[in-house]
Amino acid sequence: MILGESVRQVVYFHLERIGPLKRNMIADNPKAFSSGLERIFGAGAKVVEKSIVKQLYFKLGLEYVEKTEYSFEDYVKEAKAKRRKKA
Repeated sequence: MILGESVRQVVYFHLERIGPLKRNMIADNPKAFSSGLERIFGAGAKVVEKSIVKQLYFKLGLEYVEKTEYSFEDYVKEAKAKRRKKA
């Protein structure tokens, strides 16, 4: 995990404030989430996004394969599609 619990709470707070993007809306709005991370972390958002994607795939029992042409949104959409196929 790249972010501790307190940092995650700060991120959620800022996403709601600047977004507005509530925590329960993130899975349905990965593009808005990514934009919010960029506003908070600047270029460092890519590192945070990659860590989140890897953790997401791990939790869903999916194999993570890095694809240079993929955005954060692409990875989330792919994970959702793969999860549906597994169910």
